[in-house]
Amino acid sequence: MQQVSFDFHGSTALVAGGASGMGAQVARLFAAAGADVVIVDANAALAQQIAGEIGASVVIGDVSDPAFCNDAVAQAVAKTGRLNAVVNAAGIIARKSGVDTDDADWARSMAVNAGGVFH
Repeated sequence: MQQVSFDFHGSTALVAGGASGMGAQVARLFAAAGADVVIVDANAALAQQIAGEIGASVVIGDVSDPAFCNDAVAQAVAKTGRLNAVVNAAGIIARKSGVDTDDADWARSMAVNAGGVFH
Protein backbone atom coordinates (compact mmCIF):
# COMPACT_ATOMS: atom_id res chain seq x y z
CA MET A 1 0.00 0.00 0.00
CA GLN A 2 1.28 3.44 -0.91
CA GLN A 3 1.98 5.80 2.00
CA VAL A 4 0.24 9.15 1.55
CA SER A 5 1.50 12.24 3.32
CA PHE A 6 -0.14 15.59 3.78
CA ASP A 7 1.30 19.01 4.49
CA PHE A 8 -0.86 21.12 6.77
CA HIS A 9 1.76 23.77 7.62
CA GLY A 10 0.04 27.12 7.82
CA SER A 11 -3.32 25.50 8.58
CA THR A 12 -5.40 25.24 11.72
CA ALA A 13 -7.37 22.11 12.57
CA LEU A 14 -9.99 22.03 15.31
CA VAL A 15 -10.61 18.50 16.59
CA ALA A 16 -13.70 18.07 18.76
CA GLY A 17 -13.29 15.00 20.93
CA GLY A 18 -9.53 15.28 20.48
CA ALA A 19 -8.63 14.12 23.98
CA SER A 20 -9.10 10.39 23.44
CA GLY A 21 -9.66 7.60 20.97
CA MET A 22 -10.06 8.41 17.32
CA GLY A 23 -10.10 12.16 17.98
CA ALA A 24 -6.73 12.05 19.76
CA GLN A 25 -5.22 10.14 16.87
CA VAL A 26 -6.62 12.62 14.36
CA ALA A 27 -5.15 15.48 16.43
CA ARG A 28 -1.76 13.70 16.45
CA LEU A 29 -1.86 13.19 12.69
CA PHE A 30 -2.74 16.83 11.98
CA ALA A 31 0.08 17.96 14.28
CA ALA A 32 2.54 15.59 12.61
CA ALA A 33 1.53 17.08 9.25
CA GLY A 34 2.35 20.57 10.53
CA ALA A 35 -1.08 21.95 11.46
CA ASP A 36 -1.79 24.17 14.41
CA VAL A 37 -4.20 21.94 16.34
CA VAL A 38 -6.96 23.04 18.69
CA ILE A 39 -8.35 20.21 20.82
CA VAL A 40 -11.95 20.70 21.94
CA ASP A 41 -13.09 18.32 24.65
CA ALA A 42 -14.99 18.08 27.92
CA ASN A 43 -12.20 16.11 29.60
CA ALA A 44 -9.69 18.76 30.64
CA ALA A 45 -7.04 16.39 31.99
CA LEU A 46 -6.89 14.20 28.88
CA ALA A 47 -7.11 17.19 26.55
CA GLN A 48 -4.16 18.85 28.31
CA GLN A 49 -2.18 15.60 28.17
CA ILE A 50 -2.64 15.16 24.41
CA ALA A 51 -2.06 18.86 23.80
CA GLY A 52 1.21 18.66 25.71
CA GLU A 53 2.32 15.70 23.59
CA ILE A 54 1.66 17.42 20.27
CA GLY A 55 1.93 21.15 21.01
CA ALA A 56 -1.78 21.83 20.59
CA SER A 57 -4.00 24.34 22.31
CA VAL A 58 -7.11 23.34 24.23
CA VAL A 59 -10.67 24.58 24.58
CA ILE A 60 -12.65 22.80 27.29
CA GLY A 61 -16.41 22.50 27.13
CA ASP A 62 -19.52 20.67 25.99
CA VAL A 63 -20.17 20.31 22.24
CA SER A 64 -23.89 19.90 22.90
CA ASP A 65 -23.96 23.62 23.79
CA PRO A 66 -24.27 25.76 20.63
CA ALA A 67 -22.84 28.85 22.36
CA PHE A 68 -19.78 26.86 23.44
CA CYS A 69 -19.26 25.57 19.88
CA ASN A 70 -19.37 29.12 18.50
CA ASP A 71 -16.91 30.22 21.18
CA ALA A 72 -14.55 27.30 20.49
CA VAL A 73 -14.39 28.24 16.81
CA ALA A 74 -13.86 31.90 17.71
CA GLN A 75 -11.02 30.92 20.08
CA ALA A 76 -9.36 28.80 17.41
CA VAL A 77 -9.51 31.65 14.90
CA ALA A 78 -8.30 34.16 17.51
CA LYS A 79 -5.26 31.98 18.29
CA THR A 80 -4.12 31.42 14.71
CA GLY A 81 -6.06 33.80 12.50
CA ARG A 82 -7.65 30.99 10.52
CA LEU A 83 -9.57 27.73 10.64
CA ASN A 84 -8.98 25.31 7.79
CA ALA A 85 -10.30 21.98 9.05
CA VAL A 86 -12.85 20.82 11.60
CA VAL A 87 -13.15 17.20 12.69
CA ASN A 88 -15.97 16.18 14.98
CA ALA A 89 -14.88 13.03 16.77
CA ALA A 90 -16.72 13.91 19.98
CA GLY A 91 -19.12 11.28 21.20
CA ILE A 92 -20.42 9.52 24.27
CA ILE A 93 -22.07 6.19 24.94
CA ALA A 94 -24.16 4.97 27.84
CA ARG A 95 -22.96 1.46 28.51
CA LYS A 96 -26.40 0.16 29.32
CA SER A 97 -28.89 -2.11 27.68
CA GLY A 98 -31.78 -0.58 25.81
CA VAL A 99 -34.07 -1.53 28.67
CA ASP A 100 -31.82 0.21 31.23
CA THR A 101 -31.29 3.37 29.17
CA ASP A 102 -33.55 6.09 30.50
CA ASP A 103 -34.76 9.25 28.77
CA ALA A 104 -31.98 11.37 30.30
CA ASP A 105 -29.29 8.99 28.99
CA TRP A 106 -30.87 9.02 25.54
CA ALA A 107 -31.25 12.81 25.49
CA ARG A 108 -27.63 13.39 26.57
CA SER A 109 -26.32 10.93 24.00
CA MET A 110 -28.31 12.59 21.22
CA ALA A 111 -27.29 16.09 22.39
CA VAL A 112 -23.59 15.24 22.16
CA ASN A 113 -23.50 12.73 19.32
CA ALA A 114 -26.00 14.40 16.98
CA GLY A 115 -26.25 17.94 18.35
CA GLY A 116 -22.48 18.32 18.58
CA VAL A 117 -22.16 17.60 14.87
CA PHE A 118 -24.96 20.03 14.05
CA HIS A 119 -23.58 22.88 16.17
